[in-house]
Amino acid sequence: MDNNILIEFCNSVIPYLNDYEDYNFIISLLIRDIRSNNIIYTNINNSWYEYNILLKKWIPFDFNNILNKIDNFYEFFSLQLINYINNNELLNRNNKVKFINISNKIAKFIKSKEYDINIIYTFSKNLLSINNII
Repeated sequence: MDNNILIEFCNSVIPYLNDYEDYNFIISLLIRDIRSNNIIYTNINNSWYEYNILLKKWIPFDFNNILNKIDNFYEFFSLQLINYINNNELLNRNNKVKFINISNKIAKFIKSKEYDINIIYTFSKNLLSINNII
């Protein structure tokens, strides 16, 4: 991942660590942030769609493809986010310790597979639902 993109992404994740205690919800927020431009959920027919740039249309999407990759967030929380926090000059020492601790807990939560796919699925439906936008 491009370093500037990673820095921006990490910067956007820090408020989640401060504002939310439910790790399933934080994972759902990351999914939304990563895929919000090309995946939507519609309540009308209880379906997921992905935008195909080549075809220029929305096609059915199996959201399980994303849920099956949640383990990939382990490296983000255990390494990349912690490196970002340690190098962030805007955070004071207490905040760095707090956010590193939370990031380590989320990494452990993911590695030990304590997350709940059904809860993440439900949170993601709400976060990516076009019906909630309208």
